[in-house]
Amino acid sequence: MKKSVKTTLAVALVLLITGLGLLAWSASAHGGLRGLWDGAAVDLNWISSGSGDLRGYTVCQSGEESFDPAAVKRLDLGWVAGSVKLQPGGAEITVKERCSEPLREDQKLCWKLENGTLSLRFCSALHTAMPGKELELSFPASWLPERAEIAATSADLELLGLRAADELSVVTTSGDALLKGCGSLELTVSATSGGIDLQGCECGRLTLGSTSGALRAEDCRCDTLDAGSTSGDIRVVRCEAKTITVGSTSGSVRCEGVPAGCGVSIGTTSGEVRLSLLDTRSEQKIAVETTSGDVYLDVPGAMELDYDTASGDLSGKLEQGGSGCPKVEIDTTSGDLILGAFD
Repeated sequence: MKKSVKTTLAVALVLLITGLGLLAWSASAHGGLRGLWDGAAVDLNWISSGSGDLRGYTVCQSGEESFDPAAVKRLDLGWVAGSVKLQPGGAEITVKERCSEPLREDQKLCWKLENGTLSLRFCSALHTAMPGKELELSFPASWLPERAEIAATSADLELLGLRAADELSVVTTSGDALLKGCGSLELTVSATSGGIDLQGCECGRLTLGSTSGALRAEDCRCDTLDAGSTSGDIRVVRCEAKTITVGSTSGSVRCEGVPAGCGVSIGTTSGEVRLSLLDTRSEQKIAVETTSGDVYLDVPGAMELDYDTASGDLSGKLEQGGSGCPKVEIDTTSGDLILGAFD
């Protein structure tokens, strides 16, 4: 691989990792949600009554509250343990809290609606042993807030059909996050050990980040897709994007069904790479850089291949092409390159 290409890919990966931290911190810091994406955990200072940031909140005594969607321009949600589910339904924004055991007043959901921002908090005081609670939020299908920010520690998140005009941000520590049919101009999802699964989402820029949790994006449409992980596996399936940039240290990377015209940059240290293209009738650029990870490449037709390795082997049938076909550059130290279909 040419030096300029290697340098560009390396810089892209550094920017990706840095960007994940800054984006997640910026998103979660708004409105009192102070989740910090630094490979550690979501800071729970925002939930402590002693911090003073819950003054003006109302305790949800009945376990259910409703709000006029026209009055809610921004959503700011913080949850600790249990589960959170957001889905379309009804004419109002309705919040329901459930728990298998009785709750004291300081353990109940609290909320505040101020200047167009609906803030929801797990409880009004932090305890050493907090009960897991289920939160369900339903909203009109036509509701389009400017921004939605959701942070959780161990709670699992399920977001169905949630869309925001400018930004949708999701931060979790160990809970899993599932997003189906969600969208925004900026869509950012980050986790520490929790898994991330996106299905059928649409956005301008899609940014995914994890330390050890698995990342998966399937049938998503976006302008740019950036995904980074330390040891978690990354899988991108049939996603339409102008550019896809993926980086991992030891986790495996799998990009399936990359459409024509999509530029792809992948970098790993020891994680293997599996990449398949849908169509070879375009001059898209594919760049893969790895130290010891093997590279499996499935291109249904001719390609212009530049394979640079110190000790890796090349196997499989290669159909070299010229102009009008994908330009594939593989740079590895000891990883093998295997051409052909893979499971």
